[in-house]
Amino acid sequence: MFCKNCGNQLDDGAAFCPKCGTSQDSDEREMLLKKFDESEDAINAIKQQEKALEDQRIVVAVLESKTTNKVIVISVLLGLFAAFVLGVVAVAVGGSGALGDILGIIAIGGCVAYGVKKKKQNVAACQKEKVTYEQYQQVLDKLKNDPKLQWLPEDVRFGLAMDHIHSNLKNMRASTLKEAINVFLDDLHKAVVENNTSQALEAAQNAESAAKSAAFWSRW
Repeated sequence: MFCKNCGNQLDDGAAFCPKCGTSQDSDEREMLLKKFDESEDAINAIKQQEKALEDQRIVVAVLESKTTNKVIVISVLLGLFAAFVLGVVAVAVGGSGALGDILGIIAIGGCVAYGVKKKKQNVAACQKEKVTYEQYQQVLDKLKNDPKLQWLPEDVRFGLAMDHIHSNLKNMRASTLKEAINVFLDDLHKAVVENNTSQALEAAQNAESAAKSAAFWSRW
């Protein structure tokens, strides 16, 4: 048999087209709502895994920020400060300037060595967390291939889309899966446009405030 919407070849008795998501049944809305109820466990598993994946992404991002040379630069600055303090103390207690220099070199070297070691530890930890992130992603991919979700097109098998599609059907904003997906995409597009507009207005307001401030101080 073939899909009545896109013509994709289907298995005999297929309720939905895996390519476009169109139901092959006349009472599609009620069937879809029933499918959502039957797939609740699979959908919740995906949403939980998405949350775990997002949490892990944040962990990786934080560790990545610690793998830069910033930690070494900070260590050098601390070493210079320690060298200055030790030099002053050495002179104050009657020691020679050479002793202060030696203590300063030791302090700088120790701080730099610590910074390098810390960076290596952060890099190793980051790599480990990246592996965990990839494992979470693999689990999520497997969950999306759950047989209970074969009636949903692959590109909408994620929490945000499934929740909105389900809501569109329950609230009668759509009577078919294709319509429900289109409503979701329209809502998503509107949200993106509104967000971009809000950011643009905020940037314009900040620029205007900065211009007024610059104009004020230029008078003095």
